[in-house]
Amino acid sequence: MPPKSLLALALLAILMLFSHGVTTLGSPQPLNGTGGSFSLKLIVNHQPAHYDLASLQRAKDQVKCRIKHQILPTSNEIRPFMCPPADMVYAVMVGVGTQTGFQNYQLALDMAVGLSWIQCWPCRPCRPQLSPVFDPTKSPTFQYISGNNGVWCRAPYRALPNGACGFRIAYRHTPEVSGYLARDTFSFPTRNNDFVPLEGIFFGCAHQTEGFDTHGALAGLLGLGIGVVGRPPTAFTKQVLPGHGGRFSYCPFVPGMSTYSYFRFGNDIPSNPPPNVSRQSTPVLAPLQNSEAYYIQLVGVSVGGSRVTRVTHHFFRRNAHGTGGCAIDIGTQMTAFVHSAYVYIEEAVLQHLRRHGAHIVQVEGHTCVRQPAPHQDVLPSMTLHFVNRSWLRIMPDQVFVKLVHGGHQYRCLGFVSDSDRTIIGAMQQINHRFIFDLRDTTPIMSFNPEDCHLDAAVFMGRDVLVQGLIRHIGDGRPCMNMFSKAPQATHNFIMKYVRELKDCKPKKTTVALEPRRQGRPRWIPPPLGMAKIRVDGAVARDLNEGTFSAVFRDSAGTYMGSSVIRTRGISDPATLEAVACREALALATDLALSHVLVASDCQGVIHDIKNNTGGVYASIIKEILETSRNFQHCSFIFEGRESNFEAHSLAKHTFGL
Repeated sequence: MPPKSLLALALLAILMLFSHGVTTLGSPQPLNGTGGSFSLKLIVNHQPAHYDLASLQRAKDQVKCRIKHQILPTSNEIRPFMCPPADMVYAVMVGVGTQTGFQNYQLALDMAVGLSWIQCWPCRPCRPQLSPVFDPTKSPTFQYISGNNGVWCRAPYRALPNGACGFRIAYRHTPEVSGYLARDTFSFPTRNNDFVPLEGIFFGCAHQTEGFDTHGALAGLLGLGIGVVGRPPTAFTKQVLPGHGGRFSYCPFVPGMSTYSYFRFGNDIPSNPPPNVSRQSTPVLAPLQNSEAYYIQLVGVSVGGSRVTRVTHHFFRRNAHGTGGCAIDIGTQMTAFVHSAYVYIEEAVLQHLRRHGAHIVQVEGHTCVRQPAPHQDVLPSMTLHFVNRSWLRIMPDQVFVKLVHGGHQYRCLGFVSDSDRTIIGAMQQINHRFIFDLRDTTPIMSFNPEDCHLDAAVFMGRDVLVQGLIRHIGDGRPCMNMFSKAPQATHNFIMKYVRELKDCKPKKTTVALEPRRQGRPRWIPPPLGMAKIRVDGAVARDLNEGTFSAVFRDSAGTYMGSSVIRTRGISDPATLEAVACREALALATDLALSHVLVASDCQGVIHDIKNNTGGVYASIIKEILETSRNFQHCSFIFEGRESNFEAHSLAKHTFGL
């Protein structure tokens, strides 16, 4: 570190120590109880719709940098080198400090580092972030760690001449992130919109952050390392898990498909996988002496359902010196295979594509397939095989990434060849729940496929039931609030409801509907990355009742949820259609969607929404327009009844229940 930087930090430490003092804590203190569980909001900081050549190459370079400088065993530094965050960064929302010093911050997830850190005031320089830079002088619970503290201030941390305990993360020979080891209260949201405080969390207060790409939002990193024997247990997981069940879990969603999910601890983790889905597990290897990464035993790879026979467990073996092996990390953007295995895996992918007649091209060294389809149907899935006969299937959308170059669209192989080791990155973890259980001598990683964009809906506790349940309003019966019940009770209710739907017969009642348009029912998919919600309203004039429904499918046509509301006193079809559009946005909010396309078969209502008119239901149109601003993209389109049959049938069928 240059002498000027050392002098500036030394003077800064002396000033800070007068305001807060230096704590000389010994052994770790117990954290506040939270009933064995809490969750952090999991977001994607950047959501590229597609790659260009520069961003695709940047993503692959970031993977190689992380493997070389962050995943590999290091010397007695936290990490001697630091790589800039990827374009696609999964981050969590964490509250730091108390009273006037409290702020919520976005922290990038990093499973290869054993220290969380945030920018602290004063900073040299201050990188742009979403929230104001943390000011230690405003938080009465903030404490610096003394350089004389033999429990916490030892390698990789070090005592400084000013009496504080310092940390340093460097990029090659230039100071990158440096500051002082400290502790303060971290806070996390609960289901009832309250906050759970965890007192005395150790973290790095960084006053120098040159070269760290914050994407205009990130305040630092949340260190989730597995913990190394002999080092201070400063990883966030090591500090909180002993009092919170010894487990943590995350479920990365498709960027652009949702606004957030949750990073869960303890009892907040779902005890069972979704119906008809099996949860598998594989052991996590003992940590290396100087690496915080999570290593697992990969033994083989399949492409398109066929085992790549030349790729065996020998390619992924970790030796006694720490080289080789396979790690898993949500902080690495995409998966890398050790080069000796990569050549056989790539050849297996090419053989599969040739057999299915795909148009294979090389775009600046990237193996790609020309788009648009019919090639979409020929892209293979990939399966990673672990010990204990467990396996992780990667869908084609996560095997190939979308590239736009020279006015053409391609799907390119989304993997990296590396000389050192294999790492399973975030892109190939999408739509799988991962659970890390660190309670036993041999930690366990469990996983199962899951629609991760629905994770937020389960946490929020609203009365929308994403499996197509009915909410009754205004008819004297109470609303169903199933997500306030235990998950198993909710599942049992849903299954019972579906069985009853199959058996029930509609009551004979006169339902006033628009004349049915002729035409074969067909699904019109939305643009890639968009969620499409089709709505409809129906009126039973003899009962003075109405219903409105919303049905949600993703861009692949997969059913993701629905909502139906039955109400008294509304007999105007157009008003019900407008209310249905409003309900579609409520459903989208509950499911944490960010890109929404609402389709209605009432052309008049769509016209009124687009032109901010509406007559008797103008107030509803105004509410729709105000709510639509909460989404990154929200649009409304007209589609005929032949394309809106699901929402129409659901609304009509409700009168028979």
